[in-house]
This record gives sequence, C-alpha cells and structure tokens, in this order.
Amino acid sequence: MHCVWTLKKHGCEAILVNNNPETVSTDFDTGDRLYFDPLNPESVDNIIATEKPDACVVQFGGQTAIKLAKHMDEIGLPILGTPADAIDEAEDRERFDELLERCSIPRAPGRTVFQSGRGSGCADEIGLPVLMRPSYVLGGQNMIVAYTRRTSSSTWALSPSMWTWITLCCWISTSWAPSARWTPSATAKTT
Repeated sequence: MHCVWTLKKHGCEAILVNNNPETVSTDFDTGDRLYFDPLNPESVDNIIATEKPDACVVQFGGQTAIKLAKHMDEIGLPILGTPADAIDEAEDRERFDELLERCSIPRAPGRTVFQSGRGSGCADEIGLPVLMRPSYVLGGQNMIVAYTRRTSSSTWALSPSMWTWITLCCWISTSWAPSARWTPSATAKTT
C-alpha cells in the first residue's frame, strides 16, 4: 500500500490489480480503482486496454506479479522501479551468480541442476547440508534444506521439470561469521 500512497502523493492515479481479495481486504479503497482479476497476461492485457496506464509497478505484488514483468516489458508498458531484465537477473540463479562474480561478492558454492540424477552428485560436490531452491522464485517458495543425499534426490523428484539451484547451506551465527566449511576464497563457479 505504501507504493500506492506514494504514487497518489505525487499526483498519479493508482489502479490496483489483485487476484486475492484477502491481501487488500483492509485497504480496498486505497487505490483509485481495484481489479480482482487473475494475474496473467490475458487478464492484465484487458485491464491495460481499458485503463491505458502510463506505466506499471510489479515489485510489490509478490511472486505472481513479478512473473508478469517480462510480459509488461514485451508489450512496451514501462515498469517503474526495477526493470524486467534486472528482475530476471535476480531470479535466474546462474545469471545472479554471474552478477555476484562481476561484483566480486563472495558467496557459498552453488550449482544449477537440470537433470534428476545430477542433484545428489552436486550435493556431494558441495557438501551437505545444501539449500535447494528453484530458479525463478525470489520469495523462497519450494525451498528446502537437504541434510542427506536421499532428501536431495527425493526433492528433485517432486519437480523434475524445474531447474534447481543447490547451494552449501551456511548457518550464520550471532556474530555473522560464515560456516567454517566455506570462505570467500572457496567460492565455486556454477556448472
């Protein structure tokens, strides 16, 4: 809602599109108009045709809205804030790893897995426990910590069509020191 308040404070008309009435039930009158429609390209295109907005904001609508960023970019509707390519760079685990490398930012070793038989092998290379999470999810959906080879194999079997990013799980202590098994100099590149 803060985004809507800020837009209105600067004289902009704010039109909300949300498919979950619960998320705006207490603030239903915050925007100038509120659409309870599915957050998919077809529905959003219909709203855009009706409203003819100058731009859109996708960063405050959760994962579902973020997934529309590419579509908004493709149809030429400007995105206020983070551009679609930067969102993709944050969601695509390999692109994000490349960004961290370019910026010389240390991180735990990680691998992208495309085939089910490769998940346990990557977990062995990195060392258990590992954090397994799908690419193209910023919010942590479907993320698990695998403590055993069996867990990493069975987790992969649940969604074999999804890329999975496997990273050494570094427990952070109260002093914010990385796990003793990982140091910035031990950073591994993706394969």
